[in-house]
Order: sequence, then C-alpha cells, then structure tokens
Amino acid sequence: MKIKQESLLVSVLLLLFTVSWGHLMGEGRGALRATESVITGLPVPEGSVLDEESYFEDDEGVEIAFYTHPYLTGEEVLLFFERELPRWGWENDRSGHEHKLQRYFSRDGVPLIIGVDKRDIGSSFSILKGVAGDWGYMAPLKPKF
Repeated sequence: MKIKQESLLVSVLLLLFTVSWGHLMGEGRGALRATESVITGLPVPEGSVLDEESYFEDDEGVEIAFYTHPYLTGEEVLLFFERELPRWGWENDRSGHEHKLQRYFSRDGVPLIIGVDKRDIGSSFSILKGVAGDWGYMAPLKPKF
C-alpha cells in the first residue's frame, strides 16, 4: 500500500511539473498567445495593455512602446519574447549583452531591446526597436497617437 501511495505522489508531482512547464513554454490550456503589438511585426503577450500615450517614433525608424500586463511576471514576459520573437523572424542577440531584465534581438540589421520592470502584481515592459546600445538613448521622439 505504501508503494502505491508513493507512486501516486510521484505521478501527481510529475503532472504538476509538466502542466507548469507547459504554461511557461506556451503549450496547453494556459498557453501565452501572441498578438501583434502597436509596432508592426512584433508580438506581445495576449492581454497586454499599451500604456496611454506611450508609443513613440522618430524620423529614422526608431519605435518605442510601453506596455503593462495584468498578471504575467517579468520573467514570464521575457520567456514569452524568447519563444515568440524567433517565430516572427527575430534572432536572439547575445553579443556581450548581459542583463537579467533585458533581452536583445535583431532582424535585418535592426536592433531590438525588450526590457521588463517587476511589479507587485503583473509586470510592465518596453519594446525599443531600432535602438542600439542601452536605455540611455533618447533621441527626439514624437508621440504616435
């Protein structure tokens, strides 16, 4: 009887791990679905909210958008982008960039930075397309909306 209980416990734990892992990796019922962001050609997790008056562009193709998500953590947002951006044609760019709250990508020579902020509930994140370097870049930008 004890062996059956241990086997049942192990089975339940494996099932819970599989469901949790599937949720993070975008599989199964709890999948993180992608929807197109305000920046054409870039996804955001479904349920993301574009912050009011928070999409900017300049005359040289730089686009910046600020989003919040009501329940995804910053880590889940980064996992989403690591999974989805290659599906949308972006390559992960790990060339010397080390920051636990940012990820770097590129496509056709255009750099992309995804940065997250942790919050008590949910998260906020930024998409910086065409911005090379770090967050210090702030050329004159015009609100799009």
